[in-house]
Amino acid sequence: MSFTGSPAPDRLARQAPFAAAWLYHPPSLFALAAVLTAALTLAAHFLRAAEAGHPITFANVAALITLLRFPTIDRRWALAGAATGFAVTYTVIAASPAIAVIRPMANLLEIILALAAAERWCNRAVPLSAPQNLAVMLLVAGALAPIAAATFGAGAVALIDGAPFLPLQRDWFAADAFGTIIAGPLFLVGSVTRGRDLIWSRRCYEIVPIAAVVAGVTFLIFEIAHIPALFLIFP
Repeated sequence: MSFTGSPAPDRLARQAPFAAAWLYHPPSLFALAAVLTAALTLAAHFLRAAEAGHPITFANVAALITLLRFPTIDRRWALAGAATGFAVTYTVIAASPAIAVIRPMANLLEIILALAAAERWCNRAVPLSAPQNLAVMLLVAGALAPIAAATFGAGAVALIDGAPFLPLQRDWFAADAFGTIIAGPLFLVGSVTRGRDLIWSRRCYEIVPIAAVVAGVTFLIFEIAHIPALFLIFP
């Protein structure tokens, strides 16, 4: 049973045959999940390195929303692909072998817990983007599941590597929770019918210059540290 407004496979095949071919063909779904998971994980890693800030996790919420919005895809292949993407990426970027092993496990645990809770508590009679379902998603994917994953991951790393548990759990939770809060709305907009229709239509090219202007202004504002109130006059 799916949420109101969830795309049926036949309708998606008519509107976006290329996307349907990837989503509903298991090996392609596996490859797509692995590549996108790795790309989002690397993007978050390099964003942290560039800004010298705390890590933010985007891949978890992207996988969660995809599984909720496309309930008829083969979840085993999707989760296996995500696990592969996590494993390969963290093998390259992780600070220790323990984190390279534990982080993918914790991410999968978070996705599965959030998926099970959302399907149990969300109202399927209305779209996933409805306010009541968004509140449930915020609670589940932005708090409960990240707390469970961070506790498991930080505890395992503390036992194996001897790292301090509480600071590691705090940073781990913040990375996953903030990633959900920041990127979740964007992924959700891209997954709803009107968002997908815009993305797969000719008008999608209008997004590029708008996004470029927003990115340029944002970069300009936050790079000019000696004018901290610039955003008030140049939003």
